[in-house]
Amino acid sequence: MAISNFIYIFVRDKEAVDMMEWDYNRTYSKKEIAAIYFPQLSHKYAWSLIADLCNRDGELEGLFRSNRRYVLPSELKVIVRALSQ
Repeated sequence: MAISNFIYIFVRDKEAVDMMEWDYNRTYSKKEIAAIYFPQLSHKYAWSLIADLCNRDGELEGLFRSNRRYVLPSELKVIVRALSQ
């Protein structure tokens, strides 16, 4: 996918995701988060895009290197904050 198409998809869907109410009292799976941010992409590719976009944040380094399937609420807050900018 060309980078310009990726940016278009991300910006278009970003507005809908920004308006979403996240439940920070539950644990989301990586697959769920990937499907929420990039519903048109496979969950593995979408999660890798999220990891690339959030890679600058040192707080999430362990999350992106681990094999666990879930994201802690504190990590979700960092992801949402990073992708909302």
